[in-house]
Amino acid sequence: MCLLCNLKPFTQIQPPEGTDLFVCINPADLQKRTYGIMRFFKKGSLFPELMHIEKSSREERLMDALFHLNRSGIPAPETGYYFLETGKQDGTDTAVWLQSAINPLDSVYAVINPEEQV
Repeated sequence: MCLLCNLKPFTQIQPPEGTDLFVCINPADLQKRTYGIMRFFKKGSLFPELMHIEKSSREERLMDALFHLNRSGIPAPETGYYFLETGKQDGTDTAVWLQSAINPLDSVYAVINPEEQV
């Protein structure tokens, strides 16, 4: 099975927003091929709120998740592919959505978890 042979061109059908995607640009050129796991968001769509799971017990983590349920994140500044960059800064965990350099109009993609689509 050739994964790169079965990718959908963005120009034919847009991917669902906020779903994990395998995204590739220049799939036929080994020298220029670029790919990654990303999510597609349209300009103004809300990024998922980032959860901080620093609680020690299951009960505390559950209460934190329930408190943040259905709360909105920040809007995407531009239409495109985004990935979550995580790290440590000043001794605390940080996470931020970064826009990929891959132009959606030049890309092909596959939905990673199609059974979870609505």
